[in-house]
Amino acid sequence: MTWFRVGGFGVDLFFVISGFVIGLSAFAEIDRHGITGFRKPFWRRRLVRILPLHYLTRLVYVVFISPELLFDKIWPNLLSHLLLVHNLIER
Repeated sequence: MTWFRVGGFGVDLFFVISGFVIGLSAFAEIDRHGITGFRKPFWRRRLVRILPLHYLTRLVYVVFISPELLFDKIWPNLLSHLLLVHNLIER
């Protein structure tokens, strides 16, 4: 049982390392483009990295795990996931 209590530490460590890496990336962009010019390239890289996997995961989930979502409120579900506001909508 000790293994499961210590396993949560790995999640915390992952978030600390991720924050460090993302922070370094943001600071590198600030050094390159200045404080006002870094936002567009930084967010563009983040979105290009995150969105394709998000959409692929949604597609695999709907096709293989829960195909009934195709027939139940398809447009609100699709639109909320495309705009990344799916956690804000009550089910």
